Amino acid sequence: MTCADACWSASRVVSFPAIAVGDEEHRKQGEALSEERYSLEALNELRVAMGEYLWNALYQQSPAPEGGGMLKRHKWRYWQHPEQLTLQ
Repeated sequence: MTCADACWSASRVVSFPAIAVGDEEHRKQGEALSEERYSLEALNELRVAMGEYLWNALYQQSPAPEGGGMLKRHKWRYWQHPEQLTLQ
């Protein structure tokens, strides 16, 4: 085992999302991390203002939003191909 392997096997992920994504020891799903610092209302305003991608990366400690990556299927637009162009 290399030093890098030993370090990774001994590591532990510590994550404190601004809004709980599930029931935790000291708070329930949907509760703010620290109501004294940021109320749930203030956090939701930030979420709307910055968008899901940045919100999840900066406040939820999960760089990929729940709905997928940066490309949302409902935002896709389709174009019809023009007739084949001939270049001279």
